[in-house]
Amino acid sequence: MTSDHLGRSTFVAHDVPDLINVVPVLLGFRPTESLVAIATNGPRRRFGFRMRLDFSPGLDPDDLATFVVTHLEAQGAEGVVVLVLTEHQAAARDALAAIEAGLGPIEPVVLARADVDDRRRRIAQTHVE
Repeated sequence: MTSDHLGRSTFVAHDVPDLINVVPVLLGFRPTESLVAIATNGPRRRFGFRMRLDFSPGLDPDDLATFVVTHLEAQGAEGVVVLVLTEHQAAARDALAAIEAGLGPIEPVVLARADVDDRRRRIAQTHVE
């Protein structure tokens, strides 16, 4: 992380693990069994609106996608980073596919799923711009 001449912090993510590692800083806690969506804006894809939802395999992927995309549109997102942090990888895959299909003009910057805990990290990237 670096700072500009006004003291504003800049984070540059080089890969999906970098994004996963910054989520606790953005949210103020380390989410588990969660879907995290971070709106991006502008040519440098600056982070803006962010949301976290409890994630479970019982959620309907299309309903989840509609909920997430509706909030991103309402916040004027130009792009989005979506991370699903869960042990339920098949459900995460389905949710990401539904979200990507529903994004419309919102650019999918990163769509990824990961099984994350303190001992290990397994990451499956669905879409990385």
